[in-house]
Formats: sequence, structure tokens, C-alpha cells
Amino acid sequence: MTGATAGFSCEKMPAIVWYLYGYSLARLQDTQILRDSAKIIRALYQISTEHHLGFEHQILKILTIGRRVFDMEIGLVAKIEGDQYTLLHVSAPDDVDLKSGETFTLGNTYCSQTIKSHTPLAINHVKNSSMRTHPAYKEFALESYIGTAIIVKGRVFGTLNFSSPTPRKNAFSETDTDAIQLMALWIGSEFDRLDNESRLQTAYDNLKAAEERFRLGIEASPSAMLITNIDGLIVYANRIAESVFGYSSNELLNQPIEVLVPTQLRKSHSEERKHYKKTPTPRPMGSRRDLMALKKNGDIFPAEIGLNPIQTPEGTLILCAVQDITERKRYEDTILSQASELKRVNEQLAELATTDSLTGIANRRAMMTHFEILLAQASRSGQPISIVLLDIDHFKSYNDKLGHLAGDEALKITSRSIVKVARRSDIVARYGGEEFVLLLPDTDAPGALQIAERCREIILNQTDSAHPLTASFGVATIIISNPPNSPLPLIAERLIEEADRALYSSKESGRNKVTHFSDCSNSAILIRNHDDTKQG
Repeated sequence: MTGATAGFSCEKMPAIVWYLYGYSLARLQDTQILRDSAKIIRALYQISTEHHLGFEHQILKILTIGRRVFDMEIGLVAKIEGDQYTLLHVSAPDDVDLKSGETFTLGNTYCSQTIKSHTPLAINHVKNSSMRTHPAYKEFALESYIGTAIIVKGRVFGTLNFSSPTPRKNAFSETDTDAIQLMALWIGSEFDRLDNESRLQTAYDNLKAAEERFRLGIEASPSAMLITNIDGLIVYANRIAESVFGYSSNELLNQPIEVLVPTQLRKSHSEERKHYKKTPTPRPMGSRRDLMALKKNGDIFPAEIGLNPIQTPEGTLILCAVQDITERKRYEDTILSQASELKRVNEQLAELATTDSLTGIANRRAMMTHFEILLAQASRSGQPISIVLLDIDHFKSYNDKLGHLAGDEALKITSRSIVKVARRSDIVARYGGEEFVLLLPDTDAPGALQIAERCREIILNQTDSAHPLTASFGVATIIISNPPNSPLPLIAERLIEEADRALYSSKESGRNKVTHFSDCSNSAILIRNHDDTKQG
């Protein structure tokens, strides 16, 4: 790594910060620009580690950093719903009368133009620009502005913007627009994460509430009590039985118990009762769950019934406890439904954690997990393992010229092209932004170069000649001793660095090329203080 990125802990950096780092390194060459970008990335990385301080703290810290970086007085995060523009987070001097929760008409803000342009909007002196006729300038007299869209789940959520009532001395640079995009990308990912957590918490709360209702229903529901003689004639019914079945006590007296059984079940119930008469024993409630009862009005309901024989001077009587479990059944169905929904949400979260939502291939986190497994296998087998790192050429220009949808399609085309070439044992992943990784177990340097060249050709042939899509490739190969002489995460990091150096060489020599690390003239400057054998 270069001095501009010194101090980063590579294996601990969040995936979003790795994306930001790859995005900047691929596009920035000037030393000062790279240094400024690294400061922003470092700040975002620090903020990413401060979840324990709360989302509000993190957002306000980003706004404070943005105000300082862009030399602006006001920093805002706003949500857009239809034509309504609502302030969510505000960082401004005390004398600026702006508060979270305030709403404005979208058309009366500079952000309306930001959303229409689909790219960051940056104006250092509004009075000297075409925006001087915009309603926002007339109403708020803001002379300088920079803003960009916040994207959540593939849609415009709102904007991140900074403004000032005074003109900015210098025009905004490409570094400035890159910086605000990086900040907006981080904010969008956090909004997405919070939304997923909220959905999961809601599902969990609903499940717990249903469980509580279920418990209260069991403990608080009174039971209908009936007493029959040994021949099944009703001799007593309590008031709850009257309420449950809709009969008065007098109407039930001397009636066979089958009057409370659905017509189609009466014959089988009568046979079962005769069998029970021979050896009457206690039958607790819950021993059978498929019983149905009949009300006077003809309604049939599920019932839980407990039987207890009582010996009296007049003979054996049967105490029947009847409980209408309609609500319990409903609660059980609700719990099962909510449990199924919770399982589905968990599966979705697990997939989100390992899959790139746009391309459907593995994300960086999943790739690093697979990488260490493959390195361990390579150590045991003694076979070489290679990595191919590729980056779409001039992606920002392609994206700016043809639009974000075309840019997304370019990423999908690239991923499909790599998958088409990859073998069943290979791992294809999106490393971040327009960078992809192909892990090649049991593959030496010539084999890896051949596979990378096939990927390059297929990507080139997937687009029309008017808007060609090309990619540059970096390849690195290693044979690992058994046991390894370095920790596997360190070996993975070094191999990625070598592939990245080879990729940079491809970019420098004209792009749309494949380069192996061993062919880089300055490859020797990378650290090699371990005994694992590099293969060229």
C-alpha cells in the first residue's frame, strides 16, 4: 500500500469503506488528490466504527466533516417524498434557523435540480451561473452549493447537501464531487441497514406479542363445566356453559351429550362414549386436540375437553370441562405465520450479508471467507492458487454519459461474463464499485492468464461498438507451504495487493489488458518476507 493509506487496518475495514477505498484508488492519481481522498475515507472508516454512539452522532459527524472539507456553513440530510422535502439532520451555525423536521417544497430547493441531473450538483457562485433564476436562489440567497442523491434499496431516498450564503473562492473539484458521493453512499447504506433492522425488530415484537396473548388467553379463559351420568345424559351445566353453547341450563338438562357434538360426528362419539363407560378414567384437557363442539345456533368450534369421573352415591358421574379454543387456534396460526415470516426475514438478511444485491454474485465479505478456505486447501494440496482482480475501464465516464441504469447494466454484464468463464470450483465476487474478483483454485499462472484473457474478450464482445465496455485485469499466483509460514489472512491480503499492482500496471499501459504480477517491473517493492513460494 502507498503512504497515503498508511494506518488502515485492512482486515478490519468495513465492506463499505473497502469499496470507497477501491473506488478512489482506481480513479485518483495526483498525490494531493489521493491524500485528500484518503483523509475522507479514513474519517468515514472512523465513523463506521462508532455505531455505539448512535446514528444521529454519526450523521452529524459526517455533516461537520463535509462543512469543513467543502468550506460551507450548512450541511443537510433530507428525505424526499413526492414534492415534499423534509430535513432529517442539520449541521449549521446557531444563527441559522433550520431544524430537523422542517419541510419545504422540493421545487423551491436546489436539490430538485440535483435529483434531475442524476449526478452531484456543485456550484461555487450561483449568481454567476444558470441557477441564479432558480426559486431557491430567490428565496434563500445561497451562493454556493454541492449536493448529491442518497440512494436506498435502489431508489432515491433524499439528498446530502452543503451550502453557504457566500460564494466559494474556488470551483468545486472532481475530488469534491467524489467525496460527497462517498459520504452519500455511506449514509444510504446505513439507512438501508437501519430499515432492515427495524423490519426484523417489528417481526420479533409481533411474535412476542402473539406469544403473550396466547399465554394470557390460556390462563384467563374460563371453562364451561358440564356433568353427565354414566349414560351420557346431561345433569348439570354452569353459567359459562350456557354462554359458550347458547343453551339455558334447563334446555340442556336430560339431553344426551351428543346434542353438543356436530351431527356428522355423533355416531362415532356415541361409540367412543360407550367404550369410555366400561373403564372411566381421568382424561386431562389437551390429551386430544382435534375435537369439535356444536352451539345451539349451529356454529361449530374447536374445543379442548377434559374428563374426570366422579363417584357419587347415585353412581358414577362424568365432569366435563369444555374450553372454546378458537382464539388459541387463531393465535397459534398467527404465531406460525409470524415465525415463518421471521425465518424468511432471517434468510433474507443472511443473503444480504453474503450476496451483492445488484449482480447476484458473492460480495466482498463472502469472497474473503471463501478465499481463506481455498488458501487452506491449497496449503494442504500443494497446488497453486491464483486470483484475478479486474476493474471496468473508464466506468465513471461510461456511467455519466449513458446514465446510472446503463452503468448498472454494465456491472451486470461484467459479472455474467466472468460467471460464464468461471469453473464450478471458482469463486466470482464483486469486490466493490466496478471491481470484481475471480478466485482460481488449482490454477497456475499460465492457466490464470488464459482464464482472465477469456473474460476480457467476452466482456468486450458483450457490448455494441458505439459504447464498448472494456476491463483491465491483474493476476497473481501463489503456492503455499504446509503448514503456511504466514497467517492465511495475511497471505490473502498480500495476494490481493499483488493482483492490484498488476491491475494498476494494466491501467497504466493502456487498459483493456491482462497483466500478471510477475510481469510488473516494480513488483519487487512489495513485502515478501515469508517462505511461501510465489509462482510466475
